[in-house]
Amino acid sequence: MHALDVKHPGLVDAMVAALLLEYRRARDTALPRLWARTGAAYAGRLNAVELRQAVAFFDSPAGHRIVELTIQGIVAAPPPENGTSNTVIYPAEPTREDAIAQATFEATSASRKLAAMRTEVAAINDDWSTKAAPDQATASAAMSKIIARFGVSASDFPQAAGHR
Repeated sequence: MHALDVKHPGLVDAMVAALLLEYRRARDTALPRLWARTGAAYAGRLNAVELRQAVAFFDSPAGHRIVELTIQGIVAAPPPENGTSNTVIYPAEPTREDAIAQATFEATSASRKLAAMRTEVAAINDDWSTKAAPDQATASAAMSKIIARFGVSASDFPQAAGHR
């Protein structure tokens, strides 16, 4: 790829940008399926009171901050190995108020049921993420447009020219 970018400056960046656009389109198209499946899973396990408890916590400023700390911990942590825990360690301590709000929520049946659903929700997310990608024809069409725009020929691609 480096040789291509030297011969055609900006080509690799343009290819990446085009693919990102197609992945975002595919993701945005697929999101309603994810929401429907996870929503059905939550609605099937939590009653109306528990749903309100969960929404109230996660919609609160403390809930937002706890979710942000969780995301930061996931991003910073190495992926779990088979058979190891995927417990998230916060990169910073929650404030005292946030910790109290979290502990209060964790004492509810909603929190316990959500915790019990983690594996199911992760499976739904994993299944969705494999389907939230552009099909091969769409990705190829995006690449073809970039290749044409930069005037790249088949001989510029070593594999296409028979060089390995």
